[in-house]
Amino acid sequence: MKILKVISVGLLAGFISCTSNKIDEPVPVDCSISTLDFTATTTDADCGQNNGKIVIFASGGEPPYTYAIDDPTMQTESTIDNLEAGNYIIIITDNVKCSVSKSISVASKGGFQATASLTPSGCKTTNGAITVQPVNGQSPYSYSLGIITQLSPTFTNLSAGEHEVVVIDDTGCEFSLIETILTGVSYSSTIRPLINTNCAISGCHNGSQSPDFRTYDGVKANTPRIREFTQSGFMPRNGSLTEAEKNAIACWVDDGALNN
Repeated sequence: MKILKVISVGLLAGFISCTSNKIDEPVPVDCSISTLDFTATTTDADCGQNNGKIVIFASGGEPPYTYAIDDPTMQTESTIDNLEAGNYIIIITDNVKCSVSKSISVASKGGFQATASLTPSGCKTTNGAITVQPVNGQSPYSYSLGIITQLSPTFTNLSAGEHEVVVIDDTGCEFSLIETILTGVSYSSTIRPLINTNCAISGCHNGSQSPDFRTYDGVKANTPRIREFTQSGFMPRNGSLTEAEKNAIACWVDDGALNN
Protein backbone atom coordinates (compact mmCIF):
# COMPACT_ATOMS: atom_id res chain seq x y z
CA MET A 1 0.00 0.00 0.00
CA LYS A 2 2.77 2.43 0.73
CA ILE A 3 4.37 1.80 -2.62
CA LEU A 4 1.14 2.44 -4.49
CA LYS A 5 0.59 5.67 -2.60
CA VAL A 6 4.02 7.00 -3.54
CA ILE A 7 3.49 6.18 -7.21
CA SER A 8 0.14 7.99 -7.35
CA VAL A 9 1.57 11.09 -5.76
CA GLY A 10 4.37 11.15 -8.30
CA LEU A 11 1.97 10.82 -11.18
CA LEU A 12 -0.14 13.66 -9.83
CA ALA A 13 2.92 15.88 -9.45
CA GLY A 14 3.90 15.19 -13.03
CA PHE A 15 0.44 16.04 -14.29
CA ILE A 16 0.38 19.35 -12.41
CA SER A 17 3.86 20.28 -13.70
CA CYS A 18 2.83 19.60 -17.33
CA THR A 19 -0.27 21.77 -17.27
CA SER A 20 1.38 24.71 -15.51
CA ASN A 21 4.10 25.08 -18.21
CA LYS A 22 1.68 25.39 -21.21
CA ILE A 23 2.05 28.68 -23.25
CA ASP A 24 -1.01 30.28 -24.96
CA GLU A 25 -0.54 30.95 -28.74
CA PRO A 26 -1.56 34.46 -30.02
CA VAL A 27 -4.80 34.60 -32.00
CA PRO A 28 -4.04 35.40 -35.72
CA VAL A 29 -5.39 38.77 -37.02
CA ASP A 30 -7.83 38.51 -39.92
CA CYS A 31 -7.09 41.67 -41.94
CA SER A 32 -9.83 40.79 -44.42
CA ILE A 33 -12.41 42.01 -41.92
CA SER A 34 -10.40 45.04 -40.78
CA THR A 35 -12.18 48.40 -40.87
CA LEU A 36 -8.95 50.21 -41.67
CA ASP A 37 -9.45 52.95 -44.29
CA PHE A 38 -8.35 56.47 -45.14
CA THR A 39 -9.20 59.59 -47.09
CA ALA A 40 -6.78 62.23 -48.32
CA THR A 41 -6.63 65.86 -49.35
CA THR A 42 -4.05 67.23 -51.76
CA THR A 43 -2.29 70.50 -52.46
CA ASP A 44 -1.49 71.02 -56.14
CA ALA A 45 2.14 71.32 -57.19
CA ASP A 46 3.41 74.13 -59.35
CA CYS A 47 4.35 72.84 -62.75
CA GLY A 48 7.81 71.30 -62.62
CA GLN A 49 8.11 71.92 -58.86
CA ASN A 50 7.98 69.53 -55.90
CA ASN A 51 5.79 71.66 -53.63
CA GLY A 52 2.68 69.48 -53.70
CA LYS A 53 1.30 67.78 -50.60
CA ILE A 54 -0.92 64.88 -49.49
CA VAL A 55 -2.60 64.89 -46.07
CA ILE A 56 -3.96 61.48 -44.95
CA PHE A 57 -6.90 60.91 -42.61
CA ALA A 58 -6.86 57.30 -41.34
CA SER A 59 -9.75 55.61 -39.56
CA GLY A 60 -10.75 52.17 -38.28
CA GLY A 61 -8.34 49.32 -37.68
CA GLU A 62 -6.05 49.48 -34.66
CA PRO A 63 -4.20 52.78 -34.21
CA PRO A 64 -1.52 54.06 -34.13
CA TYR A 65 -0.90 54.18 -37.90
CA THR A 66 2.18 54.45 -40.08
CA TYR A 67 2.25 55.88 -43.59
CA ALA A 68 4.24 55.20 -46.74
CA ILE A 69 4.27 56.50 -50.30
CA ASP A 70 5.21 54.26 -53.24
CA ASP A 71 7.78 52.32 -51.18
CA PRO A 72 7.97 50.42 -47.87
CA THR A 73 9.69 53.24 -45.95
CA MET A 74 7.25 54.13 -43.20
CA GLN A 75 6.70 57.36 -41.31
CA THR A 76 4.47 58.34 -38.44
CA GLU A 77 3.43 61.69 -39.90
CA SER A 78 0.15 61.78 -41.84
CA THR A 79 1.35 64.64 -44.07
CA ILE A 80 3.56 63.82 -47.04
CA ASP A 81 5.00 66.87 -48.76
CA ASN A 82 7.66 67.89 -51.29
CA LEU A 83 5.73 66.15 -54.07
CA GLU A 84 5.72 66.82 -57.80
CA ALA A 85 2.52 66.58 -59.82
CA GLY A 86 1.69 62.94 -60.51
CA ASN A 87 0.05 59.77 -59.20
CA TYR A 88 1.20 58.19 -55.93
CA ILE A 89 0.41 54.93 -54.13
CA ILE A 90 -0.32 55.72 -50.48
CA ILE A 91 -0.07 52.83 -47.98
CA ILE A 92 -1.17 53.01 -44.35
CA THR A 93 -0.56 50.25 -41.80
CA ASP A 94 -2.15 49.92 -38.38
CA ASN A 95 -0.79 48.56 -35.11
CA VAL A 96 -1.70 44.91 -35.92
CA LYS A 97 0.01 45.11 -39.35
CA CYS A 98 -3.12 45.37 -41.47
CA SER A 99 -2.63 47.66 -44.48
CA VAL A 100 -4.69 49.48 -47.08
CA SER A 101 -3.47 51.35 -50.18
CA LYS A 102 -4.94 53.83 -52.66
CA SER A 103 -3.74 55.81 -55.64
CA ILE A 104 -3.79 59.54 -54.94
CA SER A 105 -3.15 62.20 -57.61
CA VAL A 106 -1.36 65.48 -57.06
CA ALA A 107 -2.42 67.88 -59.79
CA SER A 108 -0.37 70.68 -61.30
CA LYS A 109 -1.35 74.31 -61.08
CA GLY A 110 -0.40 77.30 -63.16
CA GLY A 111 1.34 75.36 -65.87
CA PHE A 112 4.41 75.93 -67.96
CA GLN A 113 4.37 77.90 -71.18
CA ALA A 114 5.13 77.02 -74.78
CA THR A 115 5.52 78.92 -78.03
CA ALA A 116 5.31 77.74 -81.61
CA SER A 117 6.81 78.63 -84.96
CA LEU A 118 4.74 77.96 -88.06
CA THR A 119 5.51 77.06 -91.66
CA PRO A 120 2.81 77.95 -94.25
CA SER A 121 1.07 75.06 -95.96
CA GLY A 122 0.97 76.47 -99.48
CA CYS A 123 -2.29 76.87 -101.38
CA LYS A 124 -4.28 73.64 -101.52
CA THR A 125 -1.25 71.66 -100.33
CA THR A 126 -0.17 70.14 -97.00
CA ASN A 127 3.34 71.48 -96.59
CA GLY A 128 2.65 73.23 -93.28
CA ALA A 129 4.53 72.60 -90.06
CA ILE A 130 4.37 73.48 -86.36
CA THR A 131 7.44 73.44 -84.11
CA VAL A 132 6.80 73.81 -80.38
CA GLN A 133 9.23 75.28 -77.84
CA PRO A 134 8.31 74.59 -74.16
CA VAL A 135 9.38 77.13 -71.54
CA ASN A 136 9.92 76.47 -67.80
CA GLY A 137 8.58 72.90 -67.80
CA GLN A 138 10.44 69.73 -66.90
CA SER A 139 11.85 67.61 -69.72
CA PRO A 140 11.38 65.19 -71.36
CA TYR A 141 8.21 66.32 -73.12
CA SER A 142 5.65 64.58 -75.29
CA TYR A 143 3.60 66.31 -77.97
CA SER A 144 0.13 65.48 -79.27
CA LEU A 145 -1.72 66.69 -82.33
CA GLY A 146 -5.06 64.93 -82.70
CA ILE A 147 -4.40 61.20 -82.53
CA ILE A 148 -0.65 61.70 -83.12
CA THR A 149 1.59 61.59 -80.03
CA GLN A 150 5.34 61.91 -80.40
CA LEU A 151 8.55 62.97 -78.67
CA SER A 152 9.55 65.35 -81.48
CA PRO A 153 8.36 68.97 -81.09
CA THR A 154 7.76 69.33 -84.85
CA PHE A 155 4.64 68.26 -86.76
CA THR A 156 4.82 68.29 -90.55
CA ASN A 157 2.59 67.68 -93.59
CA LEU A 158 -0.13 69.94 -92.18
CA SER A 159 -2.88 71.68 -94.10
CA ALA A 160 -3.95 75.27 -93.65
CA GLY A 161 -6.29 75.91 -90.73
CA GLU A 162 -6.49 75.67 -86.95
CA HIS A 163 -4.48 73.03 -85.10
CA GLU A 164 -4.29 72.27 -81.36
CA VAL A 165 -1.03 70.90 -79.95
CA VAL A 166 -0.90 69.55 -76.38
CA VAL A 167 2.48 69.46 -74.62
CA ILE A 168 3.02 67.27 -71.54
CA ASP A 169 6.13 67.58 -69.40
CA ASP A 170 7.77 64.96 -67.19
CA THR A 171 5.61 65.90 -64.17
CA GLY A 172 2.37 65.36 -66.11
CA CYS A 173 1.75 69.08 -66.46
CA GLU A 174 -0.02 70.02 -69.70
CA PHE A 175 -0.03 73.09 -71.91
CA SER A 176 -2.06 73.46 -75.09
CA LEU A 177 -1.57 75.77 -78.04
CA ILE A 178 -4.11 76.54 -80.75
CA GLU A 179 -2.25 77.70 -83.84
CA THR A 180 -3.53 78.66 -87.29
CA ILE A 181 -1.40 77.69 -90.27
CA LEU A 182 -1.81 79.99 -93.25
CA THR A 183 -1.36 79.14 -96.89
CA GLY A 184 1.18 81.91 -97.27
CA VAL A 185 -0.16 83.33 -100.55
CA SER A 186 1.35 86.80 -100.98
CA TYR A 187 -0.69 89.87 -101.81
CA SER A 188 2.25 91.81 -103.25
CA SER A 189 3.69 89.06 -105.45
CA THR A 190 0.59 87.05 -106.40
CA ILE A 191 -2.74 88.83 -105.79
CA ARG A 192 -1.76 92.41 -106.71
CA PRO A 193 -0.53 91.41 -110.20
CA LEU A 194 -3.79 89.53 -110.85
CA ILE A 195 -5.83 92.56 -109.77
CA ASN A 196 -3.74 94.93 -111.91
CA THR A 197 -4.04 92.70 -114.97
CA ASN A 198 -7.71 91.74 -114.75
CA CYS A 199 -9.61 94.22 -112.58
CA ALA A 200 -7.93 97.59 -111.97
CA ILE A 201 -7.94 98.37 -115.68
CA SER A 202 -9.44 101.06 -117.86
CA GLY A 203 -13.21 101.00 -117.85
CA CYS A 204 -13.33 98.73 -114.84
CA HIS A 205 -12.14 99.12 -111.23
CA ASN A 206 -9.38 101.66 -111.88
CA GLY A 207 -11.31 104.57 -110.44
CA SER A 208 -13.83 105.01 -113.20
CA GLN A 209 -16.08 102.36 -111.67
CA SER A 210 -16.78 101.52 -108.03
CA PRO A 211 -15.25 99.85 -106.16
CA ASP A 212 -11.75 101.15 -106.74
CA PHE A 213 -9.21 98.32 -106.77
CA ARG A 214 -6.11 100.44 -107.30
CA THR A 215 -5.27 100.33 -103.58
CA TYR A 216 -4.95 97.53 -101.05
CA ASP A 217 -7.68 99.07 -98.88
CA GLY A 218 -10.10 99.04 -101.81
CA VAL A 219 -9.36 95.39 -102.50
CA LYS A 220 -9.47 94.41 -98.81
CA ALA A 221 -12.90 95.96 -98.32
CA ASN A 222 -14.33 93.80 -101.09
CA THR A 223 -12.64 90.45 -100.50
CA PRO A 224 -15.88 88.45 -99.90
CA ARG A 225 -17.25 89.53 -103.31
CA ILE A 226 -13.88 89.08 -105.01
CA ARG A 227 -13.65 85.52 -103.72
CA GLU A 228 -17.22 84.65 -104.67
CA PHE A 229 -17.13 86.20 -108.14
CA THR A 230 -13.73 84.83 -109.16
CA GLN A 231 -14.63 81.31 -108.03
CA SER A 232 -17.91 81.39 -110.00
CA GLY A 233 -16.27 82.86 -113.11
CA PHE A 234 -18.36 86.07 -112.96
CA MET A 235 -15.12 88.03 -112.59
CA PRO A 236 -13.09 89.20 -114.42
CA ARG A 237 -15.51 90.49 -117.06
CA ASN A 238 -12.86 90.98 -119.73
CA GLY A 239 -10.88 87.78 -119.32
CA SER A 240 -10.56 84.57 -117.38
CA LEU A 241 -8.49 83.11 -114.58
CA THR A 242 -6.78 79.76 -114.46
CA GLU A 243 -7.74 77.28 -111.74
CA ALA A 244 -4.45 77.97 -109.97
CA GLU A 245 -5.13 81.72 -110.02
CA LYS A 246 -8.64 81.19 -108.63
CA ASN A 247 -7.23 79.01 -105.89
CA ALA A 248 -4.59 81.63 -105.05
CA ILE A 249 -7.26 84.30 -104.60
CA ALA A 250 -9.39 82.00 -102.42
CA CYS A 251 -6.39 81.00 -100.31
CA TRP A 252 -5.31 84.60 -99.82
CA VAL A 253 -8.81 85.63 -98.70
CA ASP A 254 -9.05 82.61 -96.37
CA ASP A 255 -5.72 83.67 -94.81
CA GLY A 256 -7.36 86.95 -93.82
CA ALA A 257 -6.53 89.00 -96.93
CA LEU A 258 -3.18 90.06 -95.47
CA ASN A 259 -1.13 92.92 -96.89
CA ASN A 260 1.88 90.64 -97.21
